[in-house]
Amino acid sequence: RKDNSLDLEKLTASTPLKTELLKYLRAFDAHTVGAAYPVIGAKLYPEKTGENSKDAMKQSGYRAANTGKNLVEGGYKTLLKFW
Repeated sequence: RKDNSLDLEKLTASTPLKTELLKYLRAFDAHTVGAAYPVIGAKLYPEKTGENSKDAMKQSGYRAANTGKNLVEGGYKTLLKFW
């Protein structure tokens, strides 16, 4: 995938969905109000902060915010198939 976001079509019921979906929506909200991707990544994945570089946190934050954006823009409809 070009944008590195989560492929909603590949999610299954066994995926730890609720926790991750909440993170994605929080990331989208944070980015919408101006939070930088590295900050978003560090807040959502604090367990990885010490072992990863700022660039890795930026990538994690970008991926989460972009996935949240996809959900907000209608991607959530794809998830309804699993419930």
